Amino acid sequence: MRRNRDYLKDARVIVHVSNAGVNNLRIFSSSQECNCFTELLRDALEKIPVSMLMHVLLPEQFQMALEQFEPFAISRFMKKVCEAYAAWFNARTRRSGHVFTRRYNGVPIPEPESLLRLACSIHSAPVDAGVVSGPAKWRYSSYKSYLDGRSEILVDRSVLWSLVGGPAGYARFVECYDPADPRSAKEYLCPGALDFWKKRGLKGRRRRKK
Repeated sequence: MRRNRDYLKDARVIVHVSNAGVNNLRIFSSSQECNCFTELLRDALEKIPVSMLMHVLLPEQFQMALEQFEPFAISRFMKKVCEAYAAWFNARTRRSGHVFTRRYNGVPIPEPESLLRLACSIHSAPVDAGVVSGPAKWRYSSYKSYLDGRSEILVDRSVLWSLVGGPAGYARFVECYDPADPRSAKEYLCPGALDFWKKRGLKGRRRRKK
């Protein structure tokens, strides 16, 4: 059954996108596989009005935050990338059938503090999965890019940096934020963060209060 993706009707929305290998299939078990997927992302970003704000590739899954600039661009982006990778992966491993568990899972991000919490979750995923002892030790993630400020082709860091005050602000967030107190994410927003979010035209579907 297809998931309801009405939130993609908004021209400007940020979405947490994820997918995993079917039946715990290791879809990124080598540098060649990670590099192939990264190149497919780069190619799709050049052709579809979407930007990637952060990402992580793990042996059995990927997670990203994507911003679209026209309705349903994220769906087109994910279809292009995942279908191309599945075909390449099956040919390389001499298998057939589904590679991913679903088309993709998408959750809209309704406010800036949610994006900060998502950044913490995505960038700490390799540690949580037990593949490395620290997020900076994982190569296939946007984590180090946000801290060192070096040139970056794949990831658009402008949104998150505008919310926290650049690389120094993100470093402070990484050092001090306690995921056990998710409401404290607001404390790391710099002055003008909410105005920036609104002026950018970002939207998201908030959860209904019970």
